Amino acid sequence: MLRHLVSLSTIATISLASMYSQDQLFLGQVQQSGNPFDESTHELFVNPWFSQEVLASKTLTDDQKQKLKDISAAFWVDTEYAISTRVPSLKTLLDKAAEKAKTTSKKQTVVFIHYNLPNRDCAASASNGEICCSGNAPDPNSGSCDDQSYTGGECSKGLAKYHSYTDKVVSLLENYPDLEIVALVEPDSLPNLATNLGQKPHCTQTTADAYVQGVTYAISQLAKLPHVSMYLDVAHGGWLGWCGTHPCSQDTECGSGNMCLRGTCECPPEQQSQNAQKFVSTIKGIFNNVGQDAQSRVRGFATNTANYQPLGYPDDNDHCQLKSQWNFAWNELRYMDQMDALMKKNGISKHWITDTGRNGVPESRSDANQCAQWCNVKSGLGLRPTSNVSALQQQLRSAQIDAVIWSKTPGESDGCSPGSSQKCTRVDYMCQRDCNSQFQKCPAPEAGQWDDDMIRYLVDHARPSL
Repeated sequence: MLRHLVSLSTIATISLASMYSQDQLFLGQVQQSGNPFDESTHELFVNPWFSQEVLASKTLTDDQKQKLKDISAAFWVDTEYAISTRVPSLKTLLDKAAEKAKTTSKKQTVVFIHYNLPNRDCAASASNGEICCSGNAPDPNSGSCDDQSYTGGECSKGLAKYHSYTDKVVSLLENYPDLEIVALVEPDSLPNLATNLGQKPHCTQTTADAYVQGVTYAISQLAKLPHVSMYLDVAHGGWLGWCGTHPCSQDTECGSGNMCLRGTCECPPEQQSQNAQKFVSTIKGIFNNVGQDAQSRVRGFATNTANYQPLGYPDDNDHCQLKSQWNFAWNELRYMDQMDALMKKNGISKHWITDTGRNGVPESRSDANQCAQWCNVKSGLGLRPTSNVSALQQQLRSAQIDAVIWSKTPGESDGCSPGSSQKCTRVDYMCQRDCNSQFQKCPAPEAGQWDDDMIRYLVDHARPSL
């Protein structure tokens, strides 16, 4: 997955707003009731296969294993095979959760990542997907799709496969109406269109159309299930954070109707050339296409998915030195506030979650170049998943946060790097760039595979400690 920090020099000028007629945009703010993470009524289901990986670790101490094994992390459904064929699969996970639900009065909340778009991960190579727009299989040696997938101008074959994948997920979820199911929809996809469309060889208009149509279909289908809540991925502050205008101490310094958010004026929505505005325009277009009922099933937005950006509490320091580049969203609390205010300016009011699985050491990267690194960063476990976020909410002026969660399973690799015992099929430059540094872990296995040395590092440097 692409989890990079975008510099000012790479800001794209191509706008997706033209894809939608502004007078057609749906601005409804209807929302389903209830926080699916509310610990007074819900319990985050613990993935038993994560527990098995932890207990089988040869690097963790027995004490560390006992403290880590019962922490919930999301399950990635990144292939059709992962729906019900392999073990573990989404089906086996839901079966286990249904069994657990019989033994407790609290509703079991199961979080999964819906992640299988055609031409997936167009700006990186570590986690290319199985579906290509051409309908052909990816290159087995690189994981990339063929040129026709990126330049052919249409994606009917790829989207047909994605529809089949989504339909099978929905058909499976229908069988578990007593579970609370949370779908985090397609990390990296829509943010890539805001910053990398036309800037990266695989981020073409064909890919962009496939992403928008695919996410639209996923929302429309998942919305049919009343026990499923959705959160859309919105990248992180190091990706779409170049949005504020200038420092401030009060609202009057920010122009008519604009707020001063934690010392910085909120994003001016009229600046359509900026990446954050292009991203919000894409969201508005999708919400318009799916209609009021479906968009109301989108509970909110998810930040920092599988990334390492600092949370911003209790440490609010600008370790990545983003402020010097006029990015005032140097941590995720600041980013949520900033993006939420921009969403509301555009008629969209939702809730927020953020991934704290691996951002416990905010100073693990110390400048903008280091903070561009998203692959196998030597950080530490962050806040444990919880809906008890009142201390975080007090830091926010605009955004309403539902929970902090672990979207990426700590201990699973971001991508393959040299020195691994196996051949690297999906090779991304970023997974090798800083191997000689102190902050990137090398060697590492393929994306999604267990790295026993990394989990020990993350646990040893956890904040708060286990």
